[in-house]
Amino acid sequence: MSEHPKEVMAVDVEPQDGTTRAVVSEFTGNYFDGVRSKVHPVAVSFDGEFVQVRGELGWFEVPLSACTLEPPLGRARRKLKLPNGAHLETRDVAAFGALEEASNRGRALRFVHHLESHWRLALGCMVGLLVSVGAFTLYGVPFLATQAAYATPAEVSELMSQTSFDLLDGELFEPSKLSEARTQSLQRQFEALTEDFSVVLSDASSPQYTYELVFRSGGAIGANAFALPSGLVVVTDELVALAENDREILSVLAHEVAHVEKRHGLRSLYGGAGVFLLVSVLAGDVASVTSVAASLPAILLESGYSRAFEREADELAGRYLVAKGWGTEPLRAILTRLTEGADMPTFLSSHPGTEARVEALKNLE
Repeated sequence: MSEHPKEVMAVDVEPQDGTTRAVVSEFTGNYFDGVRSKVHPVAVSFDGEFVQVRGELGWFEVPLSACTLEPPLGRARRKLKLPNGAHLETRDVAAFGALEEASNRGRALRFVHHLESHWRLALGCMVGLLVSVGAFTLYGVPFLATQAAYATPAEVSELMSQTSFDLLDGELFEPSKLSEARTQSLQRQFEALTEDFSVVLSDASSPQYTYELVFRSGGAIGANAFALPSGLVVVTDELVALAENDREILSVLAHEVAHVEKRHGLRSLYGGAGVFLLVSVLAGDVASVTSVAASLPAILLESGYSRAFEREADELAGRYLVAKGWGTEPLRAILTRLTEGADMPTFLSSHPGTEARVEALKNLE
């Protein structure tokens, strides 16, 4: 019996018990008994409940509920698995689809097959998927990273910061060579800065950090300063030496305090760590957060903050300097001096162009 597709029709079939049933789907195909590879041509009909099979082996029927309709795959034969390990195959896709339709099964699979069979639809879905992924990457991930950063408990930030600082202190830094009088003077000025910095914050609910200023000899990283999420700020001897006055040092410290207040460190860390970590943070999984603490030093010293974060930190620092009556000249001056050397320090590795930053700071006045 050859396989020639037939239109779906309503006919009567007489089973062995003598009753008559209305057939809603009929097609020809091949029967495999599941034991041997021999092909048995058969005629198949479906009455809405039972699948009847006629062929050289005789006649039998099985309830469709006991069978498995395999999903369509391109133009391949459709397959119906029978409960005894045997199966039916047919090229009559239309009739097989009618069997699915009549049995109210496989709607989702038929929809997928419809997409696969029409390349324009498939291409449109692929474009839609790419646009969705791109939109989620550009907007969804930063949004979730911000929510996760603000949801991170203070004790977790402190643990992450201490872990990161211990790693840096053991690998990169040496003890500071500044005099005690010099460091104490800068410490006092830094304490005043952190107390007054709230005047430039628009968010009155911003938490009060326990800030700590630490001095180290920078070695290979040279003139540098960075802040960890807990409020620990590290300044190198080289940056202190580069500054022409304390206001320039304090302007850099104000920039770093702005990073802390806006949680730029955590937002950068979470933004690059993936959606799984973001969900874990938002769900309160502290273990997952602390497990990525080792990535924070690389973000601060190698990758750097995003340009948007740097602009925001510049703006807050500039507003603080203006509120103090100093103007933005101290920050503009040290930024310019930091970029004059042949080797740009990591403090500026991914920052916006110095000229653009200086111009933006001028505009604040």
